[in-house]
Amino acid sequence: MLAEYASRMAVKNAIVVGAVNGSVRFADGTYARAARAAIDGLIAQTDASAVRIEAQVRLAAALDGRADHVHDYHRADVENLVRRQDQDEALSERLRERRDDDEYVDSLVERARDDAWREIAGAIEEELVRVQATETLDPDYPRERDARLRDFVAEDLALLLSGVEPPR
Repeated sequence: MLAEYASRMAVKNAIVVGAVNGSVRFADGTYARAARAAIDGLIAQTDASAVRIEAQVRLAAALDGRADHVHDYHRADVENLVRRQDQDEALSERLRERRDDDEYVDSLVERARDDAWREIAGAIEEELVRVQATETLDPDYPRERDARLRDFVAEDLALLLSGVEPPR
């Protein structure tokens, strides 16, 4: 669950940055590549952890006695260390499967896109409220505000999601 959340947040951040600076179109495979890159980063971390634990197992197997602190492993800790190594290796394998699963990656990107749009919409709403509070408004603005926001979401954001630039 943590690996999925971390991957989704990395893709969400890429979408937000792309939306803000206009550098990435929404219809291309950029975000699938970003999802796979995020998963690859997690694979590298879990692989490194498994290698590190393997070295700790070799050292701990040679030490009798009791630990002086939480990372002072001894022979009695070998079983738990091997279990952690096995879990890291299994997680790496599962992440590789997900990275190579187009359906999973598409789903991850879609969930990240939903997260990004919630964040962007929240930022837009906050800015609109701030502007409303600090600027003199058209007398009809309060009455038309909801319709304008609906139009913005239905037209401009829909165009962006489809990969088309909205008219300026």
